[in-house]
Amino acid sequence: MATAPQAANLPLLYNDLIPLNSNDHVTWKSRMLENAKFMDGQHAIPLTIEEFVPASRNYPIIFSAT
Repeated sequence: MATAPQAANLPLLYNDLIPLNSNDHVTWKSRMLENAKFMDGQHAIPLTIEEFVPASRNYPIIFSAT
């Protein structure tokens, strides 16, 4: 069984990370967001290549080594 990573090693925008379990998470569903409050205070957000064109319509895209 997978184990959860330590808090110091979590990816950007994650507060907690736990392995999915079909018994414990049976009621989880995807949904539309009303807002993006979880992104408050962030100065940079990673993008995938598919997100470049839509994001570039409203935001500058900057490439960084870190």
